[in-house]
Amino acid sequence: MTDVVFLRDTEVFAVFPGIQASVLRKDALLYYTHIGQHGRTDIDYCLGCEEVTKPSEYAELFEELERIGYELYVISKERMTDDKYRVMRFG
Repeated sequence: MTDVVFLRDTEVFAVFPGIQASVLRKDALLYYTHIGQHGRTDIDYCLGCEEVTKPSEYAELFEELERIGYELYVISKERMTDDKYRVMRFG
């Protein structure tokens, strides 16, 4: 299963806090949007975004991610930024 957090800036996007997007920056995370698809973001940017907690608001993106092969486990934005979680994932 892949941990995912759904956030919103101008649109809903998915962040994968357990997938480091750069070997040089431990705060660089992989994200996914409908239009741009995969990209890199950082925790500070994510903290400034609204968490999308209603499944009805992220259902379309969730289904798209499952169609391309992800098996998702939705976690909270708070869990994503928890120091213990980050250490467990990236040391």
